[in-house]
Amino acid sequence: MSYEQPQALSPDDWLNAFVPLGALDGQQWTSCGAGVLLLDNPLVWLFTTKTVVAATGSLPLAAWVPDDQDGTIVDLTTDRSPETGWLAHPTADLIACLFPVDPKWRVKAFVEARCFPTEDLQPLLPVASMGCAYGLTPLTSRPRPLVLSGNVASCVDGVVITTAPLLPRNSGAPLLVPLPPQAGGGVALAGISTATLSVPESVQSTAPPVRLTSAVPISAALGLIRSNQGKAQRKAALAKA
Repeated sequence: MSYEQPQALSPDDWLNAFVPLGALDGQQWTSCGAGVLLLDNPLVWLFTTKTVVAATGSLPLAAWVPDDQDGTIVDLTTDRSPETGWLAHPTADLIACLFPVDPKWRVKAFVEARCFPTEDLQPLLPVASMGCAYGLTPLTSRPRPLVLSGNVASCVDGVVITTAPLLPRNSGAPLLVPLPPQAGGGVALAGISTATLSVPESVQSTAPPVRLTSAVPISAALGLIRSNQGKAQRKAALAKA
């Protein structure tokens, strides 16, 4: 696997830092989640959730990446060495791996300067989720992410709750904060969306159903790659480069 640096992220091309993920069965790719790319110069990390990795069962997890044709399916599991294996957060639904990059792919990656401070994720802050609307016409030919807006509902004990919808089969998608023009425009990466929360049936009423989204703050993701295990993977990858 090659870990060459992808193109730097500009305020206008952050959509290509979103990575659809799926199970690979021969030539058949079946969506099961999503991820987001973060540049750790000169390497790049993919963040997603443990739930997504577990969903593939015994099949390899593969990413769909854009190129000049119809996209490329990249096997993220087969031939991965133990030194660059999956890096799992000890408590959160969060996992990471070094992501191979090819110059032909039109992938982008967030940089740490574009990560939103977790302590600033206050209630009512506008945020957005990303996700592919699988099964909707005409969005079935290739994975194209939609951006869905909402607000922070709470950020307590390392869990972010928002009203930004998380589409099915998009666990691991980025949680974004829109930036004003005076801050350069575009978006900042605030976290990794994990799951949709809904009111249990036992306490439902005649009120409209409440659906929220949980997310892991980006500070947890940065802490993961800065851990001793993350540093060891970085060292091993650089030694092979």
